[in-house]
Amino acid sequence: MIARPYAVSLNHILELVRLVPRQSPGSHESEQVNDGALRPGFYVDVQFGIPRPVPTVLIPADALLFNADGLRVATVDDAGRVHLHKVSVYRDYGTKLELREGLQGGERVALSPPADIAEGQQVKVAAHPADAKAEAKK
Repeated sequence: MIARPYAVSLNHILELVRLVPRQSPGSHESEQVNDGALRPGFYVDVQFGIPRPVPTVLIPADALLFNADGLRVATVDDAGRVHLHKVSVYRDYGTKLELREGLQGGERVALSPPADIAEGQQVKVAAHPADAKAEAKK
């Protein structure tokens, strides 16, 4: 049951071709079908663009810490100090998590942090592999 109607637009129509068997086995001729009707065996891929009241914050699933204090994410500031943020997960996409609250977006998160990481701990930020390759080419 549809709770509310959505305005939709058709982005792309595929050219449909129907294969019609001929008299001799293994040969077919094609006939174009352009009436836009859905027939048995056809399918439609639908995507809805639903506006969100607040921007989505996605983090890698490897950034999530789970311990006695609950769910947390470690971020690293410009001085290399760790800050732990309590977070709430809205959706789990497997390799990524959509947060309901806890981060604003744009923070640097620590990937695979150790369970004993502490607030204010000094860490060294490793270069991203793509950044290291670009630096090596200079």
